[in-house]
Amino acid sequence: MAFLEQIIDVLSGSPGNVIYHLITLFSLQVVFALSLTQWRRDPSDQLMRRTMWASGVIFIGRFALLLAGLAVSNNAATAVSVLPPLEQAINTATAVLIVWALVPHPDNQPHLGDTIAVVLLLFIGVMYIFFAQSWPDMALSGTPYTETTQATIWAVLQLLILVFGVILTFLQRELWSSLRQIILIILLAAYVIHLWVNPDSISTQTDIAYWIRLGYLVAFPLWAAFVYRYSMDHLLALPAAPSPASEIDLPLVINLSTWVINSLQSQESVDNAVKMATRLVPAAHIALALSPEDAKNRLYVTSSRQTKNPNEVTNWQVNLDEWPAFRQALMENTSIELTSDEVGARQMRLWYEEMGLSPQGPLLIEPMYAEKTAVGLLLLGAQPDVTAWSSDHKATASALAAYFGQVIHNSNAFNHAADQIAITPVPANESQQISGRIIALEDERNQLQSELEISQARLLQAESQAAKSSKQARDLAATLEELEQVSQDERVELLETEIDALRESLIEAEEAMALAAADERGLSTEWIMTAITRYSSQLESAQARIEVLEADLMRRERGVTDEIVISLAQELRTPMTSIAGYTDLLLSEMLGNLGEKQRDFLKRVKANVERMDAFLDLIVQLTTSGDMFSESHVEAVDVQTVLETAVSTVITQIREKNLHLDMQIEPELPQLSVNREALQQILSHLLGNACLASGQNSRVAISATVNKIPPPQNNGHTEPISFMHLAITDSGGGININDRSRVFDPQYRADNPLIDGLGDTGAGLAVARTLTEANGGRVWIESQMGEGSTLSVLFPILSESPHENGTAT
Repeated sequence: MAFLEQIIDVLSGSPGNVIYHLITLFSLQVVFALSLTQWRRDPSDQLMRRTMWASGVIFIGRFALLLAGLAVSNNAATAVSVLPPLEQAINTATAVLIVWALVPHPDNQPHLGDTIAVVLLLFIGVMYIFFAQSWPDMALSGTPYTETTQATIWAVLQLLILVFGVILTFLQRELWSSLRQIILIILLAAYVIHLWVNPDSISTQTDIAYWIRLGYLVAFPLWAAFVYRYSMDHLLALPAAPSPASEIDLPLVINLSTWVINSLQSQESVDNAVKMATRLVPAAHIALALSPEDAKNRLYVTSSRQTKNPNEVTNWQVNLDEWPAFRQALMENTSIELTSDEVGARQMRLWYEEMGLSPQGPLLIEPMYAEKTAVGLLLLGAQPDVTAWSSDHKATASALAAYFGQVIHNSNAFNHAADQIAITPVPANESQQISGRIIALEDERNQLQSELEISQARLLQAESQAAKSSKQARDLAATLEELEQVSQDERVELLETEIDALRESLIEAEEAMALAAADERGLSTEWIMTAITRYSSQLESAQARIEVLEADLMRRERGVTDEIVISLAQELRTPMTSIAGYTDLLLSEMLGNLGEKQRDFLKRVKANVERMDAFLDLIVQLTTSGDMFSESHVEAVDVQTVLETAVSTVITQIREKNLHLDMQIEPELPQLSVNREALQQILSHLLGNACLASGQNSRVAISATVNKIPPPQNNGHTEPISFMHLAITDSGGGININDRSRVFDPQYRADNPLIDGLGDTGAGLAVARTLTEANGGRVWIESQMGEGSTLSVLFPILSESPHENGTAT
């Protein structure tokens, strides 16, 4: 018994009394620090929230007890009348708070335990006030406080609280033999020993419940060890999200991405996506709001707000019409951040209340799209001490939203296909084959993902092949130009020889005429007239032959050049088609998901391929325009319909530049007898030039009028001549007068290949002029420096057009 008496002296006497308080305060400080850190790392962790509050309140109470003991240490009478009931009240409050922090709480009533704890603490305060007033009179009799009725009531109340807590831990099988249960059992054993051990067996005179002190001396360090182990387990389960997006570990991202796409079930993919976002984004609250196809005005929300299980997610259903910011982000496919000092503060506060959360930091709303289809929203609530989301975190959130949208879209598509298969009646002997097909399709999907890098390598190879083909085309063009130059020189030499021979014959005829005039050699008048007639006929034949040869030479030269240009264009289309095919395949994401940078690069490649294809079409049109739109294809054309079609070809440019289109078209325009496709090409090229030449927020004007002029004098016509005038005006800076003559010339080149004030490179307008002249029309340009240019097209209106015949009748 001597050893036990020494322990009692250490726990109740000086300086052991102070050491006991210091050890317990240090343990409580460790518990509070660890639980606070874990709760800030995961604000939805309710266990650490309760542990933080319980350890903090207990620390304050026991620190106050230590200060009170030090204050009355020099006055034994005051210490005996004040400290015993105060310590018992603090011990009872400690038992309530430990049980409240460690035992599990019901999921359906998460605030029931908080309410019971607050009520018990208020009851303990009332008991202390009553006992503290009656104890000083009892202390004068010299009775130890531990032998009074007050001490017994305190001990029984604490014992009942701890028994209740131990029973709750036994109801949860996962808490058996855990540190949470062991802590409560140690405290329960200390109170049982305190009540049932006979005080007379130990000769001591003290007012301190030393068995209870011994229990807390063991329980508090174990509590600190439990919180430390709990924090480390959660910290090592998955690494926490780094603050800058540039510090994200790539292997971690790949592993988490595999985790998300591992399941083809939509809800499981959503749950895994929420868990992935909690590891990559430092958010206090994360939710995925999905927009179902059958109810576009509703959102099904899956939240990271945890209840009892740290890996559990919870679900809600909200009306999209009640959340304007959500609707705007979803409809406009734009990111929105709601902060406490802007217009969206009320929506942010209401959302946190809807989720059952305390006020958090700014709410970031990221839309999730897949194949231009709205899938839902990624909602990220920042920590309470954060005032705004950083650009790095916004970029990470945007990338995650794009990835989650594609994954969920793929899962929905798979489930839809599976439902279709399930609806179709399948014979028993074919069910195994369908299951095998599903497994084969999953294997094929994995194989396609693994071939993504191979496809990218093929794309690079195709680009290299295109560059090589372009070089070969340039070399071939240079060689053909040299051959053409040699052939042209030979033709010119033959023509010059023939022309020289004909000129000699002409000189002989002139000499004969001169001799006849001088009456030399006695030539007769009939012979002279016959010679003059013969040589005149030869001269006319020679001149006609020269014109035919020159026209044939020009036609042959142009024909060879056109064939070369068309051949080169077709050769260039082959690698471009291959590049376009691989680019479309990658952009469709049939071989795997793409990142934002990969998608931007592929879109840039596709835009350049389309631009090269448009240039090749323009070259072919310029080469073959005279043959393609000959007079054999002439028909009666409704000008207004063709104008509307031409406007639709440039509507994208009009929207990008926010241009105002003014159309002044006379009602009931007569029909034109022209080639329909040629007229559409003419108007499209002129409109495209006007859109390119005009600046942002400017105007483009289109007018179509019918004009008449009197008939010419003495030509037998009495009816006036009618023609249609089509004019397209831009808002550019105008064209210099020295450059206007070269507007329709495709061969014009200078130090700067573009003419100031002209949107087109020259080839499109050259095609427009060729097609206009081929259909009997005329095109010209008028320009005013500083104001803009007007391109006009004039077509004659035949009197026997259908429109005029209809009106005449």
